[in-house]
Amino acid sequence: MLMKIYLSCNGLGLGHVGRSLAFAEMLKKRGDEVIFASWGPAVDFARKQGYKCYNLPAIDWHDKKNGDFDFFMTSVNMPLTILSTMKIYRQEKINIEKEKPDIVISDSSPMCHIVAKKMKIPSVFLSHQITFKQSIEPINKILNHITKKIALHADKVCINDIPAPNNIYPYSTLNNKKAVYIGPLLRKSPLNNCKPNRTNKKKFCFILISGPKRSPYALEKNIRLIEKDLQKLTDWYFIIKTPSIQEKKGNIEYVQWVDDVFEHLNKCDVFISRSGYSTVCDVLAYAKKSILIPQVNQTEQEMIAEYMNKKNLALGLKQSDIKKIPLLLESIYQNDKMQENLDAFSTIINKHNGSKKMVEVIDELVTGN
Repeated sequence: MLMKIYLSCNGLGLGHVGRSLAFAEMLKKRGDEVIFASWGPAVDFARKQGYKCYNLPAIDWHDKKNGDFDFFMTSVNMPLTILSTMKIYRQEKINIEKEKPDIVISDSSPMCHIVAKKMKIPSVFLSHQITFKQSIEPINKILNHITKKIALHADKVCINDIPAPNNIYPYSTLNNKKAVYIGPLLRKSPLNNCKPNRTNKKKFCFILISGPKRSPYALEKNIRLIEKDLQKLTDWYFIIKTPSIQEKKGNIEYVQWVDDVFEHLNKCDVFISRSGYSTVCDVLAYAKKSILIPQVNQTEQEMIAEYMNKKNLALGLKQSDIKKIPLLLESIYQNDKMQENLDAFSTIINKHNGSKKMVEVIDELVTGN
């Protein structure tokens, strides 16, 4: 039985669409039709992968000129966010009534579940962030209430994480009969041999600068400040993916686009990036030593970096401490205990095929088998 799947993704960054593509491609390969809905750059990203994608009204957040997450302005504009949420609901209703899918799935974009319930269409809510831990407790209560209330309109709540004590996000828990842990969604599974495959004798550091709005430019600016110190590390070479055009300088190669991020991830000795959830899942699956630099005041990224640091699975570093990177590279490269932890954790992650489990949940809801 071939199915039509309506997949609504949060458009704040590319992480939600990116990880949803992992199981969407599995569905597509067997002949199912997958239709996306999102907003912002995520729409073009889904379309470039060959999927039909509806444009939804955008929910925005605010950052400062220096790239820091602006929690105050984001909170002040909460009424506009609520208005945008209502607009999303209306657009989702139009899209779903037009497409008449066999199942509705959302990746952290829960309004479609209300539509699905009214139309008696089975639905799945997908997220790793079930519980919010922001700096202002009243906001926590509002976000937690809304998320759990709306998410539980779905027939299943799929948590793309591993149960404690091996969970990657510290608050990915929901005690409800609808909840099921599927494991991380990996866009590209690790190769059989994830050890560095260098064409020369130098150690390789891959720095991935990505993210929405002004955040990547802030990280790039800080990395550029240590450029001369990195050039002094003559036994290392660096590939740095940046949002702006930069010239090659000695052992540093700047690129604006990488055809296959996972190829560089597979080859590198040390990986440096923001601590976005999907990126961290990939790094852990590939068992790569990493330096995680959370966006300033982005609570989720800060918690993930701190959590990984405590488990000795990565080194969490504040953006203000980026100047320490040249000194830290060699110590993390020689950290055998971290590598042992990563190898063990990678084995656990790769036992959980998140995409396969997600497809099984979809089949069960649609066919009853």
